[in-house]
Amino acid sequence: MMKMKFIFPLSYVFERLKIKQKLLFTFLFVIIIPLTTLTLVIYKISSDITWTNMKTISEMGLEQASLGFKRKMENMSSAANSLVFNNQVQEILNQEPDGVHNYSQIQYKNKLVGMIKGLENNDQGIYKVRIFVPDKLFFSKENTSIFSMDTTEFNKDYADMIKRGDNSYWKMPYYNQYEFNTEKINVISSINVIRNYSTLRGSFGAIIGAVYVDSNVADLQKFLQNYTLELGDIFAVVNENGDLVVSSLKTLTKTDLKTIKDSSLVKYQDIKGKMSVFQGQPVLINSKPLGYSNWKIISVVPMNKITKSSIKLRNYSLLTLLALSFAAYGIAMYVSMHITQRITELLKKMKKVQQGDLNQKVVIGGTDEIAEIQINFNRMLDNMKELMEEQYSMGIEIKHAELRALQAQINPHFLYNTLELINWKASTHDVAEVDELIKLLAKFYKLSLSQGREVISISDEIEHVKTYLKIQNRRFMNGIKFTVEVEEEILKYSIPKLILQPIVENALLHGILEKPESCGEIILTGEIKEGNIHLFVKDDGIGISQEGIDKLMSNDMKNTTSGYGIRNVRERIRLFYGEKYGVEYQSQIGSGTVVHITFPATDLITT
Repeated sequence: MMKMKFIFPLSYVFERLKIKQKLLFTFLFVIIIPLTTLTLVIYKISSDITWTNMKTISEMGLEQASLGFKRKMENMSSAANSLVFNNQVQEILNQEPDGVHNYSQIQYKNKLVGMIKGLENNDQGIYKVRIFVPDKLFFSKENTSIFSMDTTEFNKDYADMIKRGDNSYWKMPYYNQYEFNTEKINVISSINVIRNYSTLRGSFGAIIGAVYVDSNVADLQKFLQNYTLELGDIFAVVNENGDLVVSSLKTLTKTDLKTIKDSSLVKYQDIKGKMSVFQGQPVLINSKPLGYSNWKIISVVPMNKITKSSIKLRNYSLLTLLALSFAAYGIAMYVSMHITQRITELLKKMKKVQQGDLNQKVVIGGTDEIAEIQINFNRMLDNMKELMEEQYSMGIEIKHAELRALQAQINPHFLYNTLELINWKASTHDVAEVDELIKLLAKFYKLSLSQGREVISISDEIEHVKTYLKIQNRRFMNGIKFTVEVEEEILKYSIPKLILQPIVENALLHGILEKPESCGEIILTGEIKEGNIHLFVKDDGIGISQEGIDKLMSNDMKNTTSGYGIRNVRERIRLFYGEKYGVEYQSQIGSGTVVHITFPATDLITT
């Protein structure tokens, strides 16, 4: 023992200090030191929340930008396919010219130009549609919307498509001259070849043309800029080699391009929330593939704006906690001095009652909840004395049952533990919690006494259990959930008091709190059937074996607290209503326990 004192000198000294002296140490060790820790924790939590929100926002922004860009690509592909698989286009391109620019040839050209113009819509990402046709057709040199296949541009692009082995091709940004512009326009193109699908003319499957659907890169850049959120996102579209197609930034350095390219490689294909450095600042990078090609879209989110809000939150939290700690210390000092004196006296009395000395009445001081506890405590001592005197004039079974009921009613160990909890709450300055605990404890023992009545309403009995569990939840970190699903009509029927509380206490202490996580749920259900009331108390605790149930319900458990309380409940129900009523247990190890309580529906209480 002496060795332990030297090993833990602070604990040894602290345990022997007066409450007022403990308050000073509480201020130093429970407020000031944890204050720094709490501030760091709040900062860490806020940073984590901010980080999560940033990732979510960046992913949402990327998703929206991706959907919008894919929609433009889809529009380009759809426009190309509307010409590739058009029967009129097939008919026009399969014509054999007769060497004369007759009226029908002019009609073909106008019809083809009309279809092309109808597809051009810059809002949908289609800046210009061009069709390349066989050189033999007289309008192949129209060079506005219609061009000859016998050109360097088409032959080079066709060679690239041959290498890819596909009928379509997304062409990287390039500058093209259009008849209505004096300067060349930077565009990307969706290129689709037109094959002969007619069995009547020409060679089936032969290439008879190609459709170029051009999109202005400047318009695509503005489109991406519209998706830039308040976080300052940067969006970039790259091809399968990581080469830049378009970005929301007008200018990018070689280092920027390298960062984007590295982030778009295959090994980062499924990347989400990758930390990197862009333009000398830490950023968060996400990427998402675009479905109509091997291209993908990348978002780059800077972190600098996020850290500013986190620092502000940390500073505000620190100032608030400092102010609250000073206020709480002053209030706790005043309230603790007023409360702890009577609590300490009551604790001493309770310890002597536990030792069997019933001559321990307390002096009533004040009119608050503590005074009400003192009054109820004195009344319970008087009742115990009266019942002990009545034992000599009553039958053995009745004497034991009523004495056990009164002992279960008083439960000084529970009161002692609760008062210890109140004392601890007072010493840690949790004044509101102390006030609530005192009120709950006063209510608990007021319901226990029930103004001396042995029979109360089921509603009051349930309220007694709720009060008990509220107090216990203060001890066990709100780990017990209590659900009541009782039919409304039976709430006013009578029940011997202190029937449910011992059963619920047994479910809590020997069921739920035995689980590793020390938390769970207790469900109370009830119904009236064939003139009898059936109450079921179900818990999700560790359960009990059949052997344990047999021992619990037997009469050889004089030294077992749980068996003592349950047997007391069973005996009192049988004394009140007869042998066919009582308590039944159903349980299985690891699956919880169900307690079935039955008694006749009599003595309807009306208010």
